[in-house]
Amino acid sequence: MTCGDKHHGIENFSSLFFKIKQHPFLFLITNSVYNNFSYSIKALQDFSSRKTITMPVLPFKLLLLTTFFYCSCKNTKTAEPVLIAEETILTDSVVFSFAFMGCNRVDHHDKHEADPTYHSTANVAALDMSVADMTALPVKPSVFFLLGDIVLGEKDTATLDKELNGWINLFTTNYSTPLQNAGIEVIAIPGNHEMLYQKPEVTLKGSSQVWMNYMASFMPSDRIQAPTDSLDNRMTFAFKRKNTGFVVINTDSYNNSPGNNNEGQIPLNWITTQIQAYRADTSIQNLFVLGHKPYFVACDSSTGHMGLPDGTPLWNAMRSSKVTAMLTAHKHDYQRFQPGKDGGPYQVIAGNGGSPLDAGGCDFFGYTIIQIMASGKAKLISRGYKTGNPYYSKKHSGTFKTVDSAILTWSKNPDIYLNYSCN
Repeated sequence: MTCGDKHHGIENFSSLFFKIKQHPFLFLITNSVYNNFSYSIKALQDFSSRKTITMPVLPFKLLLLTTFFYCSCKNTKTAEPVLIAEETILTDSVVFSFAFMGCNRVDHHDKHEADPTYHSTANVAALDMSVADMTALPVKPSVFFLLGDIVLGEKDTATLDKELNGWINLFTTNYSTPLQNAGIEVIAIPGNHEMLYQKPEVTLKGSSQVWMNYMASFMPSDRIQAPTDSLDNRMTFAFKRKNTGFVVINTDSYNNSPGNNNEGQIPLNWITTQIQAYRADTSIQNLFVLGHKPYFVACDSSTGHMGLPDGTPLWNAMRSSKVTAMLTAHKHDYQRFQPGKDGGPYQVIAGNGGSPLDAGGCDFFGYTIIQIMASGKAKLISRGYKTGNPYYSKKHSGTFKTVDSAILTWSKNPDIYLNYSCN
C-alpha cells in the first residue's frame, strides 16, 4: 500500500500542519523557504521551552509549500517529498507601513537661530533626527506624511512664499536623497500656519496658490481630488496604497465666498462620500483620515480653533464606515485614544514634530508609524527622543526609542496611552 491510497494516504492539511508545528526541523525548513529564517530560529527556541507556536494564515495568497513528512501508511516507513497546494502559512508580517508627524515649525523669536542657512523656519535639528531614525529602521515606511505647520507663516503671502522656498531648499539639500534611497514617498498637507492670517486667525487669500506653487509635487499623482466649489479644495484628496485607503483633508480650506473666511472649513459632503466609497471597496482593509486639525483633544471634542466645526458629522461618518483612525497634529503633543466608550476610531495626535511642546504634554519630539500586517491588523508605533535646550538645539538629551505601541483594535482597547481612557 502506498501513500496515494485513499484510505491510508496523505492526511488532511490541518493534520499535516499540526505535524509540522510539532516537529522543529520541519518547521525550520517550512519557514526558511519563505524568508522567515529569523522567526524560525525563535520558533525552535520556543519549541525547546515547550511554548506554543502559532503562525497566522496569510489570506488571499496561494503558494506551493514543499516539505518532508511521514505518511501514515501501513507499510511506508520512509519520508517522501510531497508538493501541496494550500494557503501559505506565514508569520504575521508587515505588508505596508507609513509614518506621519506635524508641527515642525519654530516660534517667531527663534526663526533665525533654528535655521540660519535656508530661513525655512523649520526645526532642522528635530527634522534631521526623525529622518535619520526613519531611514535606518529595519522595516521602513513606504509613505511619510507631513501634517502641516512645516513653516511659521501666518502673516502674508510674501512671507509664506519666502519660507516655503527656504523649506524646499532645505528638503532638497538634506532629506530628498536619503528618503528616496530608503524608498519613502513624502506627502505634505498644509496646516493653519500655512493657510491662515494670524490676527485674527482667518483664512489668508492667496495662501492656497502659494502652497501649490511649492508643494504640488508632494501630493500623490494618482490621487482623487476633491472638486473645487466655493472652497479651494486642491489640497483635499484621497488615494490608495496596497490594501490601505487614505482620505487627506486640508482642515483650513479657503472659501471664495465674500465674507466667509472662517478657519476650519472642509468639503464635508465630498469627504463623507469618499469615505463610504472606500469602505465599499473590497480591496481596502484599513481606512485612515488625515488632516492637520483633530476633532478630539484629550478625549474631548472641539469645534473651535483646536478642532473642527464639522467634526461631529465627520466623526459619525468615520464611525459608520469603520475608519481605523484620524491622524492629525496641530496640538504640540502626542496623544492616542478612542473617544468612543465602546471603542471605534482612534484619534491620534502627532504634533510633536519639532515645534515647542505644550505644557503638561509629552516631552519628546518624533514621529509615528502604522504598520499594516498580513492579518489585516494595524499596529501603531510612536518613536521619539527627549528634547534639548533650547528645543531646536542639535544637542539633545536622548536617542530615539519607542514611546508607544499598540494594535488598533476596533473594540475598546485596554492598552491605553497614559491616562487617555475616555471613559
